[in-house]
Amino acid sequence: MWLLRWWSSYIFHHLALWAMLYARVAPTFLLVPIVSARIVAHPVVRQIVILFIVIGLSPVAVFHVQGPDGIALAKACVAEAITGIMMGTIVAAPFWVASLVGELIDNQRGATIADSIDPASGVEAAILAPFFNLMFANVFLQHGGLITLMTFFSESLRDVPLGTIPEFRYTSLVIMLNHVMQFSVSLSAPVVVGLMLLDGVLAFMSRLCKQLNAFSLSLTIKSFAAYGIMYFYFASTVPLRIFRWVSLWSLHGVLH
Repeated sequence: MWLLRWWSSYIFHHLALWAMLYARVAPTFLLVPIVSARIVAHPVVRQIVILFIVIGLSPVAVFHVQGPDGIALAKACVAEAITGIMMGTIVAAPFWVASLVGELIDNQRGATIADSIDPASGVEAAILAPFFNLMFANVFLQHGGLITLMTFFSESLRDVPLGTIPEFRYTSLVIMLNHVMQFSVSLSAPVVVGLMLLDGVLAFMSRLCKQLNAFSLSLTIKSFAAYGIMYFYFASTVPLRIFRWVSLWSLHGVLH
């Protein structure tokens, strides 16, 4: 009888611990395309990947469950979900930069008429935005991004212990989103400026030769120009500059 009570208490403690860790970890994987439907097709497999990460974090998580109190556990899971959303926003920032760079380039070359559903996020996006998002996901995985992500999760358990409601500085998130926009504009600027100059050349050609409707060919010409600039500029510069954001992951900037 004593062994049965000990076993049931042991199982309940670990299930409660895993539930709170899942509430903290899952929002991150909902915001980043690492285990999206494009990369991991079956939803059960995605949940198993998240569960393995939760089990791996359980040795560094310290939380003492005081009996089978469902209300206290629900409150703790809600607090963990709030923390998880904040952490997911921090982790997803580099991926948003990659998507915004693609959106800005597609907007300048006039390709937003071909918007489609992004399989990684499930929302409507331009052609280059999903491509850059998945490209950065590959760069993230190739450079040991999962190890960095697990380190970030383990450090968050030290900064914000399980079951506690942290006091966030939400203005820091607004500042971070502002940096996302600024960084996206600066990365896409060489291509965007080149396409704007090309628009001026096409306008000059249309002025000189009115029989030639230069703007009917603008999408094709600007696409070739954009891909040419990206071939020399993006391959060696953009992915690694975005990846530098990964080393800046921390909850210290958003905590009081």
